[in-house]
Amino acid sequence: MNRALKKLPFPFKYLLLFALVLIVVFVTKDYIKFLLWKKYDYFNWSQAIAIPFVNYVLWAFLAPIVYNLMLLFPIKKGLSTTTGAYHLFFSFIMAFLHEIVSNMMYITIILAVYPIDNVENFLVLRMNTIPAAIADRMIEYWIILGAFMAYYYFKQYKDQELEMVVIENELSNAQLKALRNQLQPHFLFNSLNTVSALMSSNVKDAQRVLAKLASLLRTMLEQDQKNAIPLQEEIEYIKNYLFIEQTRFMDRLSVNFEIQPESLKAVVPNLLLQPLVENAIKHGFSHKTEAVTINIKSFLKNNQLHMYVEDDGLGCDNCDTILENAGIGLTNTYERLKQIYKNNFIFKIDSKAGHGFKIHIAIPINYATYK
Repeated sequence: MNRALKKLPFPFKYLLLFALVLIVVFVTKDYIKFLLWKKYDYFNWSQAIAIPFVNYVLWAFLAPIVYNLMLLFPIKKGLSTTTGAYHLFFSFIMAFLHEIVSNMMYITIILAVYPIDNVENFLVLRMNTIPAAIADRMIEYWIILGAFMAYYYFKQYKDQELEMVVIENELSNAQLKALRNQLQPHFLFNSLNTVSALMSSNVKDAQRVLAKLASLLRTMLEQDQKNAIPLQEEIEYIKNYLFIEQTRFMDRLSVNFEIQPESLKAVVPNLLLQPLVENAIKHGFSHKTEAVTINIKSFLKNNQLHMYVEDDGLGCDNCDTILENAGIGLTNTYERLKQIYKNNFIFKIDSKAGHGFKIHIAIPINYATYK
């Protein structure tokens, strides 16, 4: 155990400021009582100020010791007998120390500013109050200890929350990078093969594919450091991607876009739809020689951005196990949504054998700009 004295987790001046506030409150309370009940002929300002001043300012200077005692003998998930005994002992020691020092300070202040005829009687009266005062100081020790515990564990909780956000952000970035790494190699290979095949038969189409491919790569580089983008950028990216795929599959691939204009400004996670479109092409053409149609929709409803990617391919029988057996695209998309939106999103797969494959995503509407 590291027994070196640790600094308070906040500036010491805050303790002094808090002590000053308590002094003002204490003196104000006594003055109001004097005004209401008039037990005395006059209000003794010197005593009224000296008592709380000595008490609370002294506790401010002793508080760092209490904080270190809390760290040395932490109270975790209930107060154990041993830990309780330690703090009971320390509360008595601190209370006794407090009373010795505070009485010296208080007596010095009172004798300096207030004339007392019988000093000996005054000192005896002060000494007689010490036992009861020690009990009060012990209670104050436990109050200070409890306040430090509450602050310490609250700060730990916030630090853990911040750490979790950082970890989740790093994991999200890693998954996004994995999606990009998955997309680039085989898509580039297929695109360049398409260009190569077109060069001998249709140079104009080959040039168009190269232009779209260049636009895709440029967009990918520009968005490399972005975790989220407007849906409009994502749709433009998908259109360029699908243009190349349509050229590759010729008249076997049809694409329909039903995009509500109001939805285009909403922010979505980067590369959200691309894996879904890629999945629709891959599995839509799997074991099928007929044409495949992909429908992409987006609209705003009930404070959510709804997006659909649907194909009329062969589909599958069991939707419940799709994510378990899915590739990196679908799985990462679901995991990213879960990290970003917790439980506040929809990721629904609907498919039947011979009746196509549909993915429905709904996320909270957000128009913020992300980096």
